[in-house]
Amino acid sequence: MDSVKTVGDGSFRVTGSQRKIRKIDPKINIYHRCNHSGLCPKRVTIHVPKNAVGKGSKDAQLFDIGVLNLANRYPGEGTDCIH
Repeated sequence: MDSVKTVGDGSFRVTGSQRKIRKIDPKINIYHRCNHSGLCPKRVTIHVPKNAVGKGSKDAQLFDIGVLNLANRYPGEGTDCIH
């Protein structure tokens, strides 16, 4: 739905919308090469909670993922050559 890059301090803001009837399952994929020398970048996936998704005229709540140390390993982390 949206693709962004971080600014100098590492922060980012993502917004998106859809016009379909089906529900969406939003997530944030972070691609990086911290402590990784493989061909494809590492991918960390963060699922966005339902209260951070607006519905119609209802505003979404801010979802702050906090500070991530991408040198650490995270559950479900993998590599991704096609993204």
